[in-house]
Amino acid sequence: MQPTHNVTPLNRIPVFQRFVDVDEDIHQILTLHSLSLYMTFRFQAQFGHDSSRIKRTARETYTKAKISRSQYFKSVNELEEVGLIKRDPTSKLGEEAAIYIARHLWHFKPELAPKPVVIGGFEEPVSDVDGPIHNMDTLKISNSLQEIPTDSNFEETKPSKPRLASKKDSKPSLIREMIDAYRETFPDNPQPHKTAISTSLEKTLLTLITKWPKVHPTGQALTIGDFTRYLLDLKLTAPKFSLGTYITPEGARKKNNLETFCRWNTVVKHFEEAYT
Repeated sequence: MQPTHNVTPLNRIPVFQRFVDVDEDIHQILTLHSLSLYMTFRFQAQFGHDSSRIKRTARETYTKAKISRSQYFKSVNELEEVGLIKRDPTSKLGEEAAIYIARHLWHFKPELAPKPVVIGGFEEPVSDVDGPIHNMDTLKISNSLQEIPTDSNFEETKPSKPRLASKKDSKPSLIREMIDAYRETFPDNPQPHKTAISTSLEKTLLTLITKWPKVHPTGQALTIGDFTRYLLDLKLTAPKFSLGTYITPEGARKKNNLETFCRWNTVVKHFEEAYT
């Protein structure tokens, strides 16, 4: 008879279950599908480390997370946006992808993390705890250059807000970055002019920038990282549409270009998995 040490019968469960801790802010910021994917990543990673590296195929991971293939890519983008994962740029499309998993929100994007407001002590200690309160003219906030008066007779003044660059100001530079990202991702597809931007292409890109929050998992504005991931996803999941050729009515053989990829209907249909 063979020994049965360390063998768990099929009708039994182990005494100690594995578990991972999830911070409250992670639970609040993620959608349900993305939370499921993040938990799958965490179970595959090393529990006790602030970040660790795993190498898995997309199919293996989204199957364990019990989400669809298209939702997997949306959730990966969402997790990357909040700094919970970081994809290894050396990973090749269609192969096992190396991904770094973090335990805490904004780990890989600390510059985007909200800055906590720490309240300091009073300017001077209270001189008599049993009698009237003295020496409480101002309250200092450690990360502010101003003092907040506590006297009820003070006049409230609002600091002037610094001028921020408007969305209109940032669009031309984003358009140029989008064109550069397309050149790098689809070098063998038709390329736009090196210096000039056609009116139709500019209008198409501006429309995509304006409407992008409607397809983003958390409603955020389009970034060059989002756009690059969209192009890579299009190249990976719809190679026939993005890399293949078609015959025009005149008999010419052509490939789809940047303007086609960026039309709003194309973007929506891609997320609907209408292309192959």
